[in-house]
Amino acid sequence: MNEKKLNMHPMDGHRERLRAKYLKAGHDGMLDYEKLELLLTFVIARRDVKPIAKEMMAKFGCISRILDASEEELMAVNGIGRSAFILLRLLKGLCSDYLYERIENKEIVESSEDVLKYAKMKLAGLKNEVFMVIYLNTRNEILGSEILVEGTVDQLFIHPRQLMERALSMSARGIVLIHNHPSGTAKPSPADLALTSAIKVAADAMRIDVVDHLIVTYNACYSIEAERQVAMTPPPLAASMRAAEQKTVPAGAEQKTKSSQEKDADAFVELARLAALRELDRGNGPSHVKPQTKNRDFQISEIRNLPRKNIARRTQKDGENA
Repeated sequence: MNEKKLNMHPMDGHRERLRAKYLKAGHDGMLDYEKLELLLTFVIARRDVKPIAKEMMAKFGCISRILDASEEELMAVNGIGRSAFILLRLLKGLCSDYLYERIENKEIVESSEDVLKYAKMKLAGLKNEVFMVIYLNTRNEILGSEILVEGTVDQLFIHPRQLMERALSMSARGIVLIHNHPSGTAKPSPADLALTSAIKVAADAMRIDVVDHLIVTYNACYSIEAERQVAMTPPPLAASMRAAEQKTVPAGAEQKTKSSQEKDADAFVELARLAALRELDRGNGPSHVKPQTKNRDFQISEIRNLPRKNIARRTQKDGENA
C-alpha cells in the first residue's frame, strides 16, 4: 500500500476528485473549464491541465468555439498537442452524428428544432461559406443531408443543375437549403434571394419542392421562406452566465424571460410547419425576391435569365395586336 502511494503522481489525486465531482454533480454541475479540464485528462498525462483549460476558455470564450476552432488555433495553445486536437475534433463529429440521428427518417415539421441544431453544429462555426442540402421524401421525412459546395469567406459558387442532379439521385421530393454566413449576419443578401429564386425555377421543372432556404450564423437563423429571423439557442457558456445573472433578478422577471424564449421556439415550429405544408408559389418565390443583383456572394451558373410565367401571355397578346 505504501509503495503504491509513493508511485502516485501528485496530479492523480486531483484528477480522481475531478472525476468524482463529475459523477456526483453531473454534467450541468461542472463549470465549463472543469468539463474541458476533465476531457483533457484523458489525453494529457502527468501534467496539470487546469491552466490549459482556463487558457482555452479565455482565448475562445466558450466550448462551442473551441470545438469550431481550426487545428492551427488549437495547437497555438500551450500544452495542446495532436492527440488533444484529434480528441476535440472527434468530440465535435460525435455531436454532429448525434444530432443527425435525431432527425434522420423523421418528418421535417416535427423535427424542425432538431434540424436547426444540426445545421448550427455543422455550419455555424466554419470560416468559409458552405452550402448544405437536406433531402426529403414524399412524406417530408428526412432521407439524408450533405454539404454540396464549399466556398471562400464571402463567396460561394453553386450550380442549380448540380443540385437537381443530386436531389434526383436521392429520389427526393423536397429539399431544404442551408448555408452559413461567417460574417455573423443572418440577413440574406440580394444574391441569396436571387439564388433561392433560381433554384426554385429549376426545382419546379423537376417536380421538387424547395421547402425553405435557411441562413445560419453562430447565434441566429433566417428563414427566406418565412421572411424572418429566428433567434437560436445561445452557447453553453452564455446560457450559464445568464443563469448566474438571473439569480439576482426577481422571480417575475426570470419567468418573463423564459416565456419569451418559449414563444420564439413555438413561433419557429409553426413557421416551419407552414413552410413544409404550404404549396410553393411555383417559380415566383417570395414576394421580395429580385433576380437581378450586383452582389456576388453567389455566382449563379447555368441560369442567367430567369424565365417568367407571363412570357407566353405576352406573346399571345402581341400576336393579337399584330
